[in-house]
Amino acid sequence: MSPSSPGPVAILSALPEEVNHLVTDRLAADLERPEQISLATKSAWRGTLGGHDVVIALSGMGKVAAALVATSLIEITRPRVLVFSGVAGGLDPALDVGDVVIAERVVQHDTGILTDRGLQRYQPSHLPFINPTDEFGSACDPTLVELGVAAATSAALETLPAPAGGRGHAPRVTTGVVATGDVFVNGDAIRRRLFEDLGAHAVEMEGGAVAQVADALGVPHLIVRAIADKADDDSNVDFNQFTELTALNSARIVEQVAAALSANNAA
Repeated sequence: MSPSSPGPVAILSALPEEVNHLVTDRLAADLERPEQISLATKSAWRGTLGGHDVVIALSGMGKVAAALVATSLIEITRPRVLVFSGVAGGLDPALDVGDVVIAERVVQHDTGILTDRGLQRYQPSHLPFINPTDEFGSACDPTLVELGVAAATSAALETLPAPAGGRGHAPRVTTGVVATGDVFVNGDAIRRRLFEDLGAHAVEMEGGAVAQVADALGVPHLIVRAIADKADDDSNVDFNQFTELTALNSARIVEQVAAALSANNAA
């Protein structure tokens, strides 16, 4: 498949707070003619968003849940692309709550070989002595990354108020590495290690698994993450405070990506 092939734009999010922005009136257009469908026991909606054919699905948290729903979503709806929209913890000290990371590559930070000296990270489904590979992580589709950056420029991103973690400036958008793991990162030391070891801008719990499924099934993918906490000692407190507002910025970018893909396909 390719971004220009027939099929809907599939949008996947882990949390109800993230999905709700895409199926309610918080965006420029409501989901029109919504048809609720079931994907691996999770809720999903098929319809049009601003006139564009989309499928919006809820995955639940974690790599297994995301992989299960992503597989079902692809097999049943045959999308042209799969876009993950949601929130993440910030690893790059330069990023503030509300800023957005568009992934050029996603890596799984909790896979590899565990020894007494620690974790030697390695590509999921591979080991150096079983099916070795030089790859680590999964590259997002370059065309989609470009569309994501352009969408961020044109989208009306929300400037977060100070009580929601805002720093008084419009959200910044960057591209780079997003790290995925089945753990909620909640500490200054581990945050620094992930940033230094992987050069990752953000950390979350689903994107790497979604990318692995999409690669295996031949579907171009994009991961868009808004920073909801700093993945530090206070991240378990900040996350619930800032999730709904920060998720709105990610959703607005994804809405613009869907519009651009539909326009390109119609041309």
